[in-house]
Amino acid sequence: MASTSQQARSKVRRTRVKTGCATCRKRRIKCDEARPACGRCVLSGWECDGYGAAAQTQPSTVLAQRQRSSIISYSIPFCMPGSRKDRQFLHYYCSQGAAEISGFLSTKFWSETVLRQSHHEPAIRQVLVALSSLHLQYTTSDAPTSTLAPKDTLAQYGKGLQMLRKRLGQPSSEGVRIALISSIMLYCFETALGDSNAAILHLDKGLMLLRSVKDITNEEDGEAIFDLLARLDIQATLFNDSRVPILTLTTPDERKNGFIDSPELPFTSIHEAQKNLGKLQNWFFRFLSDNFRSQPVRLVKIPPGLLGERNLLDWHFTAWLQKSQYPIPTTTPDEKAETECGMNILSTQHGPYHMLLKSYFLEERSLSKSVFEMSPNPEAREIVRRAESVIRYLEQKGARVGAKTPWAQRRTFSSETGVIVVLFFLIFKCADEYVVEKATELLSQTQRQEGLVEAASMMAILNHLNAVRQAKASASVGRTEGFRTLEDWTEHDIISEEGVGMNREGKLLLPPTIIRH
Repeated sequence: MASTSQQARSKVRRTRVKTGCATCRKRRIKCDEARPACGRCVLSGWECDGYGAAAQTQPSTVLAQRQRSSIISYSIPFCMPGSRKDRQFLHYYCSQGAAEISGFLSTKFWSETVLRQSHHEPAIRQVLVALSSLHLQYTTSDAPTSTLAPKDTLAQYGKGLQMLRKRLGQPSSEGVRIALISSIMLYCFETALGDSNAAILHLDKGLMLLRSVKDITNEEDGEAIFDLLARLDIQATLFNDSRVPILTLTTPDERKNGFIDSPELPFTSIHEAQKNLGKLQNWFFRFLSDNFRSQPVRLVKIPPGLLGERNLLDWHFTAWLQKSQYPIPTTTPDEKAETECGMNILSTQHGPYHMLLKSYFLEERSLSKSVFEMSPNPEAREIVRRAESVIRYLEQKGARVGAKTPWAQRRTFSSETGVIVVLFFLIFKCADEYVVEKATELLSQTQRQEGLVEAASMMAILNHLNAVRQAKASASVGRTEGFRTLEDWTEHDIISEEGVGMNREGKLLLPPTIIRH
């Protein structure tokens, strides 16, 4: 009998499949086999030692490689002081949070700069712990409209603010760097929390400081800090109707002679393409705010100098798009796929600005409207196609690394602008029914928040606008001829009393009763 029992136990041992991560196998617990770090290790604060040779059989991605290398390089969180819970949140940040907060394109600020600074600056580390805690709560919450953070997260955040005030009150050569980094982190925390006013206040303080100091791009991490602040400056300007970018990214000479050379050659990197697009977006808002308030206007009313700048800006948007068509040199299939995805997201963000610019300063109002009222609209359809390709690629990548929830359905927060505003823009301004239906389908499927805007809130606005439009259409027989887009209804004061929509510069007009920010 004993011999039979022993044989049974031996048989179980022989048929056991050891596919978990090395850490879970050492601890003799069941592993969920998530990658790059298993969920059990992340949530319990253990360092996930990976899957050994088995991991090499799984398709890898550039993003996953960067996540693993960041953890190894900085030994986060196990070489840092703090409580066990703090180290758990820091480990979560390294294994998942940093990549998701970065958004579609990875940035050195979140994967390197913040970690380096938090290693020797307790105040930065404390804010990072709070941000990681909030991000984890955001991604695991079952209530998409919830804006309340746990009390311990708010306590961590409050402690971080106190430590920052004390640290910045001390004379230090690192003071400017700490202030700039913290302004970005506080902006992200407040946007995830749902307080756009507090978020923009933190951001503007950092931007004003950046504008007042000497060029920091030659310092360590200076370029990463500057570039991210410049992109967030554009994001906040797009969100706030009365805001003008605080930074000026183009010199007077560049606004006169341009800065993009050789449109027949590809960009050397994603970073170069992203930086050039950011300059164009900044130039676009600067040109409008410096010269015009009511748009569009007739070409004959524009002084020749301004008309020349408008045409030069249009040429630059066209040149950027031309350069983006050429493949950027890569070394591996995974890197090629990541690069193509990155260029698709940048091209998606490029499209609305170019369409808006082409709709301004035309001889006839009807020509201006035709940019958006054209049906079919090839340019708008291409933007939707690229947005969908980004979403589908990320879903496939998530499936390869074992994600159980499709990418579009995962509730997550990222600091940078992605596809949400672009899809809302097309739904609001385009008359092409295919574009509107496809963009609505994509927007309704995602649970993302990108910076100051959340997909669920954008859909709430659109549903509200459509409901009001239907009600007003029924009561306005004979007065709605030619109304083909949601913008037509707001423009003709059919629903202007509701105070929602998007103005002619593409900025969002969002009532607090509909959107939580």
